[in-house]
Amino acid sequence: MKTIVAQVLHDRGHGMGLDGVVLPGTYDPSEGVVDVVDLESLAQVDDGDSAAQPMVWRRIQLLTPANGFQSGPRGGERVLVVRGASGDRAILEHGTDDSPGALAGENHLVHRQAYQKLGTPGPIDAYIRHTNDANQGDGKSATRVLAGALLSVLTTAGNGLTVDDNANTLTLKLGPLVILFKGASKTIEIGMDGLSSSDAIVTESYLQAAVNGVLASAQTGLATLAASVQGGPGVPPPRLAGVTAQGSSVSESEE
Repeated sequence: MKTIVAQVLHDRGHGMGLDGVVLPGTYDPSEGVVDVVDLESLAQVDDGDSAAQPMVWRRIQLLTPANGFQSGPRGGERVLVVRGASGDRAILEHGTDDSPGALAGENHLVHRQAYQKLGTPGPIDAYIRHTNDANQGDGKSATRVLAGALLSVLTTAGNGLTVDDNANTLTLKLGPLVILFKGASKTIEIGMDGLSSSDAIVTESYLQAAVNGVLASAQTGLATLAASVQGGPGVPPPRLAGVTAQGSSVSESEE
């Protein structure tokens, strides 16, 4: 450990890394580059030095932890600029005010709203967290997902789950089959992909009509059976109550 600390201090003394912040509006997603404001020169401006001008490094390449992974800075994020033979590179880093707060052994990927100003991050509004515990202290790992207004989990074939806060709906899709849950109307529609709501195969009204038809047939059967096996003089046959959202029941007819 002492050797590592000594090496870090040695490198810092030779200016291997320079602290800066991403200049808002300069991120280019097609090339993964940003403009970076040097923090030391920015501090001189903040101290009221009228002659001081913030130093800006133009089109600095952002380093990535893995191929296929890209994080697009909005502006204001802290970076460490590392200089090499092929040019400068920038590494995004966390401070005490914008760390996702992952515990040892955990991985957190968070999305923040826009920075209020340089060095003042916006609140977290979505995340994927791989945590050590499902419930505190149980040692069973968990994956927790918080989406803003839309959560969509789909396969390349288009199967999956979509939760839409704006539409207040939850959609399940498997092949051509689509099941749509509507929170506002408290209804469930079952249909085929590409059909409108009015063309759904099964809706709440269709299910109610089908159940009522089954009840009518069952009632007829009970009445026929009761005619053959009478419970005694004046005892009516049993009656099936209509089905509602609260359920149904079997009762005796009141005659």
